[in-house]
Amino acid sequence: MSIGLRKPKAKRTWSKEEEEALVEGLKEVGPSWSKILDLYGPGGKITENLKNRTQVQLKDKARNWKLQYLKSGKPLPDYLIKVTGNLEKIYKAKKKFSQSPN
Repeated sequence: MSIGLRKPKAKRTWSKEEEEALVEGLKEVGPSWSKILDLYGPGGKITENLKNRTQVQLKDKARNWKLQYLKSGKPLPDYLIKVTGNLEKIYKAKKKFSQSPN
């Protein structure tokens, strides 16, 4: 009997089609993950390229893209501006983690 323990799912690499669908969704509706899945998820109105992805996976992927742009100093594409995440929060979390006594 397990008490709330879940086996972690294998990490799935994003396909070019999935990434393109996420970018198109962000351009069309912004970071509205459920709307993006309405367009590109199971039974999607445009395609089903994101049928195997969850809202959380979409959010994480978009946030990671945004952070990559910010870290590299490259200009941020318009479709990522409203996505949550900034470097300040990341650096604060790392600093706090590295200072915690073990």
